Parts: sequence; C-alpha cells; structure tokens
Amino acid sequence: MQKAGTNLYILIENKCCTLLNQIASIIMANKKDDIEKEIEKTAKELKNEGVKGYEKLISQLNKQRSDLGSEIDKDYREARRYVRSNPEEGVLLGLIGGLALGLLLGRLGK
Repeated sequence: MQKAGTNLYILIENKCCTLLNQIASIIMANKKDDIEKEIEKTAKELKNEGVKGYEKLISQLNKQRSDLGSEIDKDYREARRYVRSNPEEGVLLGLIGGLALGLLLGRLGK
C-alpha cells in the first residue's frame, strides 16, 4: 500500500513539476515579448531624442553662423571706413607689414 501511495506521490510531483515548467515557459515567453517591446520602444525614443538633439544643434550652428557673418560684415565695413578716412596710415601699415614679411621670409630661406 505504501508503495502505491509513494508512486502516486511521485506521479503527482512529476505532473506538478511539468505544469510549473510549462507555466514558467509561458511566463518567460510573455516576458520576452514584453522585453522586446520595451527595447523597441526605448530604441524609438532614443532615436527621436537623437533627431531632436541633432536638429537643435543644427539650429544653434545656423544661428551662430548668422551672428558671426553679421559681425564679420560689420568689422569689414568699419575697416573699409577707417582706411578710406585714413589712407596714409593704411599705406604705411601695408608697407611695414610687407617689409616685415619680406625680412621673415628672407631669413627663413637661408
């Protein structure tokens, strides 16, 4: 009698283990799907963040380029205005700069 009870206990235990393994497989399969969905969602969010960051960076660079262009134009106009009002100083500075550059290149050439 004990042997039959033990066999029944073992049979029930095996069936329970099989059922638990099946339940665990189902849960893991569902979790795998959930994890894959979460990874895809996170990847999309990161891509959107990257695109937004890229667009923001491009916008900032365009603004800086525009500001720098305006500043260069302003400096150029001021320099032209100065040279037109003081032509002798412009010629003198050009002469001195040319002589200095000539001396420097002459010494480097030796």
